[in-house]
Amino acid sequence: MTFRDLLTAFAAAVEANDGEGLASLFTEDGTYEDGFFGAHTGRQAIAVMLQRFHDTRIGLGKVAHAAGERCLDALAQPKMERRREYARL
Repeated sequence: MTFRDLLTAFAAAVEANDGEGLASLFTEDGTYEDGFFGAHTGRQAIAVMLQRFHDTRIGLGKVAHAAGERCLDALAQPKMERRREYARL
């Protein structure tokens, strides 16, 4: 899976509230660190966090998707331009 594929799958899972799909992007003992909800270790914890995200609407739903698209746009740029784009994210 390319980095572009990973970002696309991540954003799609978040937008669709697909906790299992999001969790599958991590190793069994992987940790997702979230600015709103903190660290979540393990696929089950990651899936539960995503459900809580959608239940509470903290983060306003499509933030991750928008950020993912901005990252994908940045990947299409030359290396120096990418560095500047990530700095703005």
